[in-house]
Amino acid sequence: PDGTCPNHHPDPSVEHNLQDIKELLATDGDIAFAYDGDADRIAVLTHKNNIKGDMMALLYSMKMDRPTVIGEVKCSQVMYDELDKIGKGIMYKTGHSNLKVKIQETNATFACEVSGHIFFNDRYFGFDDALLAAAKLVGIAVKLDAKNETFTSEFKKLPKTFVTPEEKVPVKESEKFVILDKIIEDLLKTYPKALTIDGIRIE
Repeated sequence: PDGTCPNHHPDPSVEHNLQDIKELLATDGDIAFAYDGDADRIAVLTHKNNIKGDMMALLYSMKMDRPTVIGEVKCSQVMYDELDKIGKGIMYKTGHSNLKVKIQETNATFACEVSGHIFFNDRYFGFDDALLAAAKLVGIAVKLDAKNETFTSEFKKLPKTFVTPEEKVPVKESEKFVILDKIIEDLLKTYPKALTIDGIRIE
């Protein structure tokens, strides 16, 4: 690691920034981790997957006893459906400050964002720590390997998800809420039961 980040901005959610680690993983290893500048976000790569935060949440939950997990509105419905089979999933606003508050309010086991913020509250402090997230995943990988299973084999047991990458549309700061309010107003006419926890989510 070089804290001056000479190669690119340290954002593991940008696919281009993972190119070097993907090339290394292709020839040496089975799992790779990439972190942002302050190591509170993580990208997890295998030969077949770029594992997002909502899918990490399901891996962490496998060995927990009735976990309560807070996710954000961008997390997949599969995550919430599967969590509800073994514990409880709570959907809340995007943003690590929002999730930290919600963890304290609900005393949830942990929280996650698709971006790779993972906040552990079981034997930890309820904040996002990508190094701890990686260590826990290594432990899960070792246990799966002992049964000749992998992260990929675990994901194959889940319903198929269709996911698009996050699209960021440039708008003026003064206009963004006006635009979003108009979009929400229009969509609620067609989808009156859409969720408006944070923006709008149509299921």
